[in-house]
Amino acid sequence: MKNNDIFYIQKIIEYCDIVDSLLDEYERDYAVFQSSKSFQLSTSMCIVQIGEYVSRLSDEFKQENDNIPWRQIKGMRNFAAHQYEHFEFEVLWHTITDELPELKQSLLPLL
Repeated sequence: MKNNDIFYIQKIIEYCDIVDSLLDEYERDYAVFQSSKSFQLSTSMCIVQIGEYVSRLSDEFKQENDNIPWRQIKGMRNFAAHQYEHFEFEVLWHTITDELPELKQSLLPLL
């Protein structure tokens, strides 16, 4: 693993932690999420940042860890960045409550 990969993994984990803190701040309440633009925008920006860091990981690292859905993570980033007005917030909610914790758990042992 390259040193840059370690840095990018740490940044991805950091953004997963930010989302987790936001969820705690808003009491993990989907109704609040639906009604709070700041909650939606904050978590969407974290998704964008995570996708950016995924795109900077070396191909070698991603190939060695092909159990992680790198392409889907990047696709979610692209959708959040370029199609935000069409974003289905149920999908974003699932991503931040289910998929990001799984991503973090997959990345922690790799550090």
